Amino acid sequence: MSMLKSLYGRFKSFIIIKGYRKELKGIIEHKSLIISRAFILISNMSKTRSIKDNSDLSEVFLKLIVDEELTSQEDELLEEVIVFKDELLEDELITKTLVNYFLLKSFYNSFSNASSYSFFEKATRIDNNILRIESSESFKKICKVNKNKLKDTLNKCQHINAERVEREKVKRIKSITITYEHVKYFISLLSVLFLISGFIYNMFLFRSFNVNISYYFTISDYLSSSLNEVVPIFIISFIGIFYFMLGRLRKIGLEIHEELCDISKQDSWLEKLVMISYVIFTIVIFVNEEHMNYFLFAPIVVLLYTYLLNKFTFWKYIKNAQKAIYFISGIMFLLIYLSASILNKIDYLNSENYESKSFVKYKEEYKMFSNSKFISANSKYLFVLNKNKEVIILPLNAIDYIRSKK
Repeated sequence: MSMLKSLYGRFKSFIIIKGYRKELKGIIEHKSLIISRAFILISNMSKTRSIKDNSDLSEVFLKLIVDEELTSQEDELLEEVIVFKDELLEDELITKTLVNYFLLKSFYNSFSNASSYSFFEKATRIDNNILRIESSESFKKICKVNKNKLKDTLNKCQHINAERVEREKVKRIKSITITYEHVKYFISLLSVLFLISGFIYNMFLFRSFNVNISYYFTISDYLSSSLNEVVPIFIISFIGIFYFMLGRLRKIGLEIHEELCDISKQDSWLEKLVMISYVIFTIVIFVNEEHMNYFLFAPIVVLLYTYLLNKFTFWKYIKNAQKAIYFISGIMFLLIYLSASILNKIDYLNSENYESKSFVKYKEEYKMFSNSKFISANSKYLFVLNKNKEVIILPLNAIDYIRSKK
């Protein structure tokens, strides 16, 4: 019989606790509000402590004022917390929230075997004029008000942490001063990159058709003959390096946040899922398409490059590491997308679907090449593709004019 009573008591307690699960959540949120508010005040007291230290001190402060048992590690912080305990208790939000916490605990414990009087007594020590909570409606009303305060306080905590991370980021990332000399250097570098890109583009494109371009191109030809192909690649590369720089700044911010919060870095499963899905998607397209679009592979190579770049640790031994990373990454992005453009062009020229966008009017003695398809031209020569997929090189004076097709 006594066993049945015991089981009935446990079952009754289970039903009551289950029914007041939301109320228990409201009590926990009061503790969260005290910790959050204490975190803000402690952070303002010292700008040198880490975010993790301020968080630990806030939790010890809470346990101290609600008489919860401390761990051995928390005991080491107790002496420091006692120094500013009274100052924190002068804060109106902390005091009011603490009183409500004791009242909520008293009301909640009245539905179980736990003592409710001790918590009400603790509340009266802070405020003699308070009254007990007599209904669930009053309980819920207090919790609702507290929830809104908790939301605002947590936002302030995030703002404080973001400001702290930003200050550290400014210290570690030196500002770049742009002078007239830098502008001249950039323009010179851009000219060189355009020239090199034009050379690479024409060399690999015509080498696939066994043509040695050194016999037919001057330095200016490398640039002029491939300008339409190279300019879009430069634009894509600049956009890529811009987003890469934003990503690097974000990564530095995350590293600082992890350092200040003393948390270990965890790779995002979502980012991995997106990368794997993109690779599978690209492969599926390649299998089903008659002609590959190598630009689809370019982002995969960029992601792989970025991943390997983050794994290398030798950058910390380089004085101007960030500048070097941005410069090398810019060159890498340019080469990646340039390679994709070259491969696409070669693939397109070798396909049966290749159709030139230009119409060539040949002189009478060169009429036999009328069925050939235009590829490109420079200051002296015309490059066309015959039906056997062979590149024919003609002197520029072999034609009357070139015009674009409608």
